[in-house]
Amino acid sequence: MTTRPNVPGEPTQTGTALLETATGAIQSFAPINKIHEHQCAFHFYAYDMTRQVESHHFCSHQNEEMRQCLIYDKPDAEGRLIGVEYMISENLFLALPDEEKPLRHLR
Repeated sequence: MTTRPNVPGEPTQTGTALLETATGAIQSFAPINKIHEHQCAFHFYAYDMTRQVESHHFCSHQNEEMRQCLIYDKPDAEGRLIGVEYMISENLFLALPDEEKPLRHLR
C-alpha cells in the first residue's frame, strides 16, 4: 500500500496498485511520453510577492514557439502537480490581445 504525505484520503490499497500496474501496461501515455525537458525555477505567490516556491517544469515542445509544461513542487515521485504553463516566444506573445498579455510571460 502506498501512503503519500499531506494528501487527504485513504492509502492506496494493494488491489488498486495492482490494477494500476496492469492497466499501465496496455494504456498509451503518448502525451506524457512527449515530455523531454526538466526546468527548475522559482514562482512567486500572486498574493504575496515576498514568498516563492521552487517549481519543477516537465515540458514538451508543441512547436518551435511553444512549450507545454506540467509544474510539480518536487522532482521526485512524491511531487504534487501544482500547475500547467505554456511558455511562448516573443513573436506569439506580441500577437496576443493586450488584455491577455499581463497573464503571460515569455520563455
